[in-house]
Amino acid sequence: MEQHAHAQVHRVIEPLLEAGLTVDRVEALVVRLAFEAVVGTGPGTVADVHTVVAAESPEVQAAWAVTVGRMMELAGPA
Repeated sequence: MEQHAHAQVHRVIEPLLEAGLTVDRVEALVVRLAFEAVVGTGPGTVADVHTVVAAESPEVQAAWAVTVGRMMELAGPA
């Protein structure tokens, strides 16, 4: 089961790694996203999710969109 979970995590962050980010930078972005979700005012929007990487290159921004989509796939249907 642990191997399956590791494979899922790798699949989720793979676009960001391919865009040139380090694992530490990916972790920082994901922690920031989680922090914003917990302490933000009201439900987040798609625009809010993308502000996390607003200062990053277009390649990283595109990879972030794929990564967030993969995160949502893991959650399954609402």
